[in-house]
Amino acid sequence: IIGDGPLMKDLIEKRDELELQSKVRLLGWVNNIDDFYRNHDVLLHLSATESFGQVILEARLHGISVLTTPCGIAFDMAETNDSGFHILTSIDPNFIAKEMVRVSKVDMSKNSELNTLEIYTKQEFFQVQERLRLAFTEIFEAFI
Repeated sequence: IIGDGPLMKDLIEKRDELELQSKVRLLGWVNNIDDFYRNHDVLLHLSATESFGQVILEARLHGISVLTTPCGIAFDMAETNDSGFHILTSIDPNFIAKEMVRVSKVDMSKNSELNTLEIYTKQEFFQVQERLRLAFTEIFEAFI
């Protein structure tokens, strides 16, 4: 798990309570996210809310498959018919575990293609970013 925030202490306590120190690494803040993406195959994104979806977009730009909850940009991404993008239909831990295995197997079989495939161009990324910026500007102006 990468990132840091107010729940880090709770994560550490839960990991230790479940005796998962050897299986769950809490990396905290990561300065060079590119190195992280280069060494992983699947992003499990379990946010309850998501304002933009930058983590999801970054993962797909790096060829990483995404398994996410239905929040934020997830529905827009689903409309692209991107085979490396998967929306969870349940938050049951057993279901999520099975989906992680399924997505890993499916996407690992295409791993050689992922490095050469252009999933999203930077232009498309910036177009989505601009659409969201305009939407947020409109929302904020409504409060002024």
